[in-house]
Amino acid sequence: MLSCSPDGPDGGTAAALKVTPESLVLDPAGGQEFISVTSSGDWLVRSDASWLKASPSSGKASGDAVRVSLTYDANTGTEARTAVLTVKTLKGEESRVSLSQDRFEGELPHRGISTAEDLLAFASAVNSGGSLTPFMENGSVALLNDIDASSIKEWTPAGTESNPFTGIFDGRDRTISGISWTVDLAAYPDAGLFGRTKAAEIRSLKFGASGDSMTLNGDAAAVNAAAIAGRAEGGSISGCVSSVDIYYKGGASGENICVAGICGRYMAGAGSGVQKCSNRGNIYSPAVCRAAGFVAYNEAEVKECVNDGCILAEKSGEIGPAWGCSYNRTPQNFSGNTGRGHVGDYASFKDSPESADSDAYLNAVASPAREGYELESVTVDNTKDSYYDWTEVSSKQVSEGVKYTFYDCDNVPRKVHILEIDLSNPAVEVTTSYADDCVPNPNGNKNSNNGFNIRETLSQLCARKRSEGQNIVAGINSGFFDSNDGISRGFHIEEGRPVYINNPSVVSNLANHVYALTVFTDGTASCGRKTFSGKLRTGGQEFAWRSLNDTILRHASSSYLVNLYDSHYVEHPHASKPSLVNRLADNVLYVVAQYDDVPMMVNCGYASAKVVSIADGRSAALDRLPYITSEKQVGIALSGRDADAFKALVSVGSTVELRCDMTIEGETTRPIYTQNSTMYHIMKDGSDNLFTVGSSSSLHTKQDPMTYPVISRDGKTLWLVEIDGRQGWYSTGVTGYEILRIAMKLGGWNVTRFDGGGSSAMWIYDAGAGKGGLVNSVSDSKGERSCLNYILIKAK
Repeated sequence: MLSCSPDGPDGGTAAALKVTPESLVLDPAGGQEFISVTSSGDWLVRSDASWLKASPSSGKASGDAVRVSLTYDANTGTEARTAVLTVKTLKGEESRVSLSQDRFEGELPHRGISTAEDLLAFASAVNSGGSLTPFMENGSVALLNDIDASSIKEWTPAGTESNPFTGIFDGRDRTISGISWTVDLAAYPDAGLFGRTKAAEIRSLKFGASGDSMTLNGDAAAVNAAAIAGRAEGGSISGCVSSVDIYYKGGASGENICVAGICGRYMAGAGSGVQKCSNRGNIYSPAVCRAAGFVAYNEAEVKECVNDGCILAEKSGEIGPAWGCSYNRTPQNFSGNTGRGHVGDYASFKDSPESADSDAYLNAVASPAREGYELESVTVDNTKDSYYDWTEVSSKQVSEGVKYTFYDCDNVPRKVHILEIDLSNPAVEVTTSYADDCVPNPNGNKNSNNGFNIRETLSQLCARKRSEGQNIVAGINSGFFDSNDGISRGFHIEEGRPVYINNPSVVSNLANHVYALTVFTDGTASCGRKTFSGKLRTGGQEFAWRSLNDTILRHASSSYLVNLYDSHYVEHPHASKPSLVNRLADNVLYVVAQYDDVPMMVNCGYASAKVVSIADGRSAALDRLPYITSEKQVGIALSGRDADAFKALVSVGSTVELRCDMTIEGETTRPIYTQNSTMYHIMKDGSDNLFTVGSSSSLHTKQDPMTYPVISRDGKTLWLVEIDGRQGWYSTGVTGYEILRIAMKLGGWNVTRFDGGGSSAMWIYDAGAGKGGLVNSVSDSKGERSCLNYILIKAK
């Protein structure tokens, strides 16, 4: 039944919605039919049968009839079937078309595209508005086998403005090759295998082979051309591969000339746009135009596509070549795409296209420049040397043996800050420090890190150290840490003294943190794997101590019976928040000793100390816990059988001896001056060592802000690298592989990594200005983060 509007002003009846015909009998073998829709309002088409599809499925108000294609499958069931097609306006007017289809008996007829002749006949049928049933199997135009199209010289694209292709084209992963076609743009300004499509689906087609080409001749003021489709409105192009080179030789130029690998111009509409397609062909245009690997002018989605082609065209302003889309209207709709080809101007690279610039972040979209897509959503080939090209922005000699350089990368938005330190120079010292000189150093933020929160930032620490007379000239953030409790994920050695040693259980659970930046007293450094051994002896007996300043001190341990602490273990680390407490267990044996001379140093043998107090809380809880304030003292917390044995051997005035040994890659001979634990050994002895990083680690895939040390082959040069990230087109951070490549560029031999993300920071003292400050741009929205530990560079 048709619905009509009320009488018009002239007394007649104006049809608000008209659909013809009212009923259709469908071919049992499947195929295509058409209905016509005329409406004074916007309308939608809905089918109640999954085997029947309408395209387009919606339309705008128009006095002209719109032709809607109905594609349907063969009825291979046991009985006849029916369907109802409903056309509704947004005002609620409705019309229905009844369809019936007998069951098919026998063998389905031979339909589809099998030859070059079939391909020509298909294009002719589309352009004349004829039925595509002879080319369809189960509701789709089907490519039945690989086709050699070399017999075709002048190609007439399938689909025109008046008769666009509106169905489903299923390439079935087969190939049309032998393409050496020309297209007359004066007659067909929408050029490609398809000229124009509307709400169509083109899928699983391999178009062209190496050496195949399509040449676009003739003049047209506006051109939309590509290997697969010239102009598409709605619908989708998915799983298609183009290996056809496109040569634009038309006389016009400018923003209305769109040439691409997959689709020249994609207009928004129902459907998903271009997905999981690959362009392997080159684009050549001596004219200024929009040229691209996927879509030259895009208003739809372009997702998970790969470009391997060379895109060459002249440029004017933002009109020019790009490996993704020359113009992309909606940044969020360009994602998951990969560029592995080249982009450049035609005049310079037409004879050697692969010498043009590699696909990069900066040439993925030409317009809007930079804001044309979300930076983190695409991938480019970061194995190419050119990816790591950079320009020196500034450089200064911070002090003798310490040079700072700031680089801006050429082909990726990335800011790189580097301190180059000559470890053999006696005028420079690399040390490390905890914020507020205490550990644990809790800030009670539930690990919700963002900006400053109670504990010292790098800037605050450096300023304080300078005010205390230490000539700190530079610093970076360093080890990983638990922010809420203020504990490190690895060992910490400060000016030769061990300051933090995790208990063995924690060490075992943090397998990725077994590495460290280690600076030896002989002026060399290492990034190797570390292992620890602690010994305590008195009265002819030896005990193993298991941790230093670790939170295991909060309770008596049945597994690790001897643990140390010193003046870094502060009961109330922050006067402004007295609720933050580093507790000592009140039910263990405490022995406090004072060093006779030099405190315990790493890999320097035993240090002697005299017992100054003993407090035993095992039988009755201690009222006063023996916290330490003197750097000359060390506390020993004992429980279990070791407490019994030790107490039997010592009294006030007894001598105890302590030692701390650390092996680096099995070597124990050299004293250590500085050590801060790291994560992974990314480069080992000049070789890629990333295979040791778990395959699921985000270090392989995610670009983050990063701080990391690089060490030269002789161990005498240390580069401390800070890279900003999470800041869009200002700086995007690095992956693990990019850490490796930048280290190689510097001449590194071993590389590990410190904490990254919002912790990444670099501070430089400016002697001329008489003050220091951060040289990088931190990513936390609230500014510089309160970290736990830092590497400091001190001028002697």
